[in-house]
Amino acid sequence: AALDVAAERRMRLFQVNRIMGSILAILEILLAFRFLLRLIAANADSGFAMLIYGITGVFVAPFNGLIATPTSGGSSLEVTTLIAMAVYALIFWGIAYVMRIVADLQSSR
Repeated sequence: AALDVAAERRMRLFQVNRIMGSILAILEILLAFRFLLRLIAANADSGFAMLIYGITGVFVAPFNGLIATPTSGGSSLEVTTLIAMAVYALIFWGIAYVMRIVADLQSSR
């Protein structure tokens, strides 16, 4: 049986895109939890909040100080988290787009 190299390449690309999409979805969910916990002024000393803030702190850190975070009565509208969510979605989309272009160039040879 002849191997369909192009089909195998498309399948690998599809699998990589699925993995990247899953990673992005998990990251976006964690960042959404962070945003909501800050918005409702959740107790930062609770185990769940500490876990979410600990995991997402690394991903939000590059955006800290970008704009002011409005606070009121303990709750804060952490717009930097929303910006991080948008930037990471665009980065993942851009990587997937470039991978598609490279795969199309290779398959056209």
